[in-house]
Amino acid sequence: MGHSHIAATAKVTRNETGIYNPLVDLMGHAQLGSKTVLYLHEAALTDAAPSGTGYTDGQGASLASLGVHEHWNNGADKLYSRNLGAEEGIELIRVNLTM
Repeated sequence: MGHSHIAATAKVTRNETGIYNPLVDLMGHAQLGSKTVLYLHEAALTDAAPSGTGYTDGQGASLASLGVHEHWNNGADKLYSRNLGAEEGIELIRVNLTM
């Protein structure tokens, strides 16, 4: 058996919305349609949702943001805010796996 070289991208996040951004970027958000991106905007801005919807928890209190929403800087570099030096936001970590 030979060795397989597998390139993988790992995403570690501390928020529910942030995990989807790299997936949307990797899959091509233009091909996914505007509703996918609108969903992410809405989730990131639940306290001031673009739709005007008021989101509340089970007790009636307003929800804070469900997480960060951003896209990478470009399709070649694939850098998010933390990759560019910000203390908060999304960071894409590349992991090369060799088997």
